[in-house]
Parts: sequence; structure tokens; C-alpha cells
Amino acid sequence: NALYTFYIGQNDFTGNLAALGISGVKQFLPEVISQIAYTIKQLYNIGGRIFWVLNLAPIGCYPAFLVELPHQSSDVDEFGCMISYNNAVVDYNNMLKEAIEQTRADLPDAYVIYVDTHSVLLDLFQHPT
Repeated sequence: NALYTFYIGQNDFTGNLAALGISGVKQFLPEVISQIAYTIKQLYNIGGRIFWVLNLAPIGCYPAFLVELPHQSSDVDEFGCMISYNNAVVDYNNMLKEAIEQTRADLPDAYVIYVDTHSVLLDLFQHPT
């Protein structure tokens, strides 16, 4: 009856951004996603049946990253968020969603739920009041 919650990838994504850049970090994201799907299946094999997998937040809107990460003013949208970083997160989230859909198909008697926190948080950044 346990609920297994996964919020994995943000540190993989953000930990090396300054050193590797977006393209360098994006190389590792399929492996991260593959590990999430693998772990869900392993937990399923020992009895887990309910899984929530949260996608990544729009890190291009994080104030700390706006200060610390290199970017041009042309890479900032009308809300003050870095476009390229948010686009990379959207790519990750799309890959994650596909992997979760496949995992759900592979485990028909499990509840594998993709939780879209990205849209909620992006809306808060874009409409703070």
C-alpha cells in the first residue's frame, strides 16, 4: 500500500550546468530517465504498485541560476526566465513522460503516475500574484 515518489533529475541537470553547459548535461539525461524506469520496475518486482514520478521545474526561472549561469539577455523571455534552460527541461520532461508511459504499459497492474509540477511552477513564475 506504499506510495513511491520520484523527484529525480534536478541535481543531475543543475549540478553540472556551469561546467558542462546545456548540451553536455543533456547527454546524461536519457541515462537518468532509464534509471528511473529501471528502479520502478525493481520496486514493482518486490511488491510496489503505486508510483508518482514528478517532472522537473522550470529551472531557467530560478533566481540563483539567473545570477550564476552564463546567458545572454536575448536568452531571457518576457517573464525573466532563461529560454534555453527551460527548453532543455521541457525536453527532459518529454523524455520522462514517454518513459513513464512505456513503464505504465509494461506494468499494467501498477499505478505509474506522471506528475506535472513544471506547468504549475511555471505558471507561478509567470503570474506571481
